[in-house]
Amino acid sequence: MTYSDTNFNDKTILITGGAGFIGSNLAFYFQENYPNSHVVIFDCFRSEVTFANGNLQSFGHYKNLIGFTGDIVCGNINNKADLTLLSDYKFDYMF
Repeated sequence: MTYSDTNFNDKTILITGGAGFIGSNLAFYFQENYPNSHVVIFDCFRSEVTFANGNLQSFGHYKNLIGFTGDIVCGNINNKADLTLLSDYKFDYMF
């Protein structure tokens, strides 16, 4: 296996599912190691866990993004209309 050290500074990076455990850690990796990168998280933030009164039991994956300074776009990757929310970005890398 070879190692490639790609410089992600000055790159625009899309992370789908970026609010989950793996995606949020990847977002923070880029934020901390490539401060000149522009990281965009695309996630639907769905949570199926609610109290009997219908209120959410937790903040779900939002808590994974405390301290994240990039852009967050809420949408479902399976919905064409939601994907248009990303049309203004020119991504160099997508995860």
